[in-house]
Amino acid sequence: MSVTSDQSGIPYFRIVYHPHSRQSEKIVPLDGAQSSLLDGVPAVLGSGPRPLLSASRPWAPFRSYADFTFAEIMVNRRASGHEIDQELHLIDSQWSKGGSALSFRSHRDLKLALEAAKKLVVPFQSGSITENWNGRPMTFSFEYRDPWAWILSLVKDPALAAVSNWHAFRKFYCSDGNEERWYDHPKSATRCWDIEDSLPAPDPYPHVFLGLHVWSDKGLMTKTVKKHPVLARATWLPVEIFSASGNGGGILLILMPISGL
Repeated sequence: MSVTSDQSGIPYFRIVYHPHSRQSEKIVPLDGAQSSLLDGVPAVLGSGPRPLLSASRPWAPFRSYADFTFAEIMVNRRASGHEIDQELHLIDSQWSKGGSALSFRSHRDLKLALEAAKKLVVPFQSGSITENWNGRPMTFSFEYRDPWAWILSLVKDPALAAVSNWHAFRKFYCSDGNEERWYDHPKSATRCWDIEDSLPAPDPYPHVFLGLHVWSDKGLMTKTVKKHPVLARATWLPVEIFSASGNGGGILLILMPISGL
């Protein structure tokens, strides 16, 4: 498709937002300036500049980064209370000169910090489902996170809300009088645009489509836990956020039991 450009020969992206967004079309020159695209999504999709996704103390509610790191190691190791106390004793005596930066003095301190951290994320809960098999009921129990509670936690997060792609958009790479449709984010897909077409117009509040990427990853199974891990990603967030493991990243949604039938 031929297009008219006023960019003096500089390639650029043309972004067309869905009418429900009430945003005007935007031209983003690819000249290396700060107005260029970040991870394929125009910065104007958020309200102002991108905020830092971590405050001055990203390890909170732990007292320090050292506390956070030690807790992570102990949890991944599944260390017992006795093992944790041994580690702390060695760190505070033989392994560090003048004491360590850890505030933990026993496994009880670590447990209190972990309990505080749990309140910041959507917790796991137990569920079950019963189906008939060959004329007899079969019940399967599993652990899961409430997906709606997780979605609400992301939508209500001020840092994530500022960079969320609430509406579909179409992106075109324009160069030498030609333009090419560009797909680099779920919200740039034709399907997302079509779905938004089916949503009610703002009345006065806007309606949005919040897509999820959900899949089962057998590669995360272990020898001791014979369950299918099911993971989820929030595809309205920037790619570098929903593909990562930090705030707004993918989560373990459910551990599906494997039937022995």
